[in-house]
Amino acid sequence: LLAGLALVTLQGLFAPPVWYVTRREHRFRIDTSVWVPLLPAEAYRFYVEEMPDWQSAVTVTPRHVTPGLVGTEYDASYMFLGREFTGVMRIVGADPGRSVSIEAEGMGISVWYATSFVADESGTRVSVKGDYDLPDNVIARIADRLGLERAIRRDIDRANESYVLACRAIAEEAER
Repeated sequence: LLAGLALVTLQGLFAPPVWYVTRREHRFRIDTSVWVPLLPAEAYRFYVEEMPDWQSAVTVTPRHVTPGLVGTEYDASYMFLGREFTGVMRIVGADPGRSVSIEAEGMGISVWYATSFVADESGTRVSVKGDYDLPDNVIARIADRLGLERAIRRDIDRANESYVLACRAIAEEAER
């Protein structure tokens, strides 16, 4: 993938940006995929419609649900380092059966990610790519930034496991 970067010249803020291109892929701190035994449309439906049930990293409660999904909002609560962080998670893009984009903000934390659903063998490969920003006061309290990222990774892995187990249960129920 090509990544671009705009730089402001020393001539001032009104000078046109200069773009540099690199062949290096952007490193996303949220970059994971799982396989589930459901067709893409089923995996997608469960992911977006039942998020409060399977999402274990963040507690989400529907706040505003829209028929077209985009604009749907959830109250979100994330327990991290013994402190509760609250905010709003919203669906900002949706291509039913194929992808959904989500952003969350609250108490200085920002998270954004896109989830895609692609047919793979007799199921679906669900891939998530995104990133996050943490407030300086959280980062300053933790000397080991790598430890911080591992803790977030564990939360993501637990949510993935919860989603996969729920999808397996749906598939097993359908076979009966």
